Amino acid sequence: MYVKPEVRRGLLGRMLTELLDTRVMVKQAMKRAHDNKVSMVKVPFFEDLIFFLQTLTKILNARQLGLKYIANVTYGYTSATFSGRMPAVEIADSIVQSGRETLEKVRWIRDVSTPERKT
Repeated sequence: MYVKPEVRRGLLGRMLTELLDTRVMVKQAMKRAHDNKVSMVKVPFFEDLIFFLQTLTKILNARQLGLKYIANVTYGYTSATFSGRMPAVEIADSIVQSGRETLEKVRWIRDVSTPERKT
C-alpha cells in the first residue's frame, strides 16, 4: 500500500535516494579532483600530486559506477515480473518516473542556461 512521502517514506525509496545522492556527491568530488589535476599540469614539481589525483579520480569513478549498478539492479529486481526476485511493477514504474523527472529537470536547467540549445 502506498502512502504519501509526507506520511512515511518507504524503505526502497529511501535507499535509492541515498544511493543516487551519494553518487552525485562522488561525481562532484571526482570532478574537483580532475579539475585540480588539470590546473597543476603546468606546475613542475607536482608529479606525485598529479599521480595521486589521477588515482583518486579512478577510485571515485569506480565508486560512482558501483552505486549506479546497485541502483540499476534494484530496478531490475523490482521490474522483472517473471524472473525477478522481488517483482513489484508499481515500484519499478515509480523508479522510471523519478528518472524521467530528473531528466526533464536537467533538460530544463540546460535550456535555461543555454537558450540556443533547446530540444
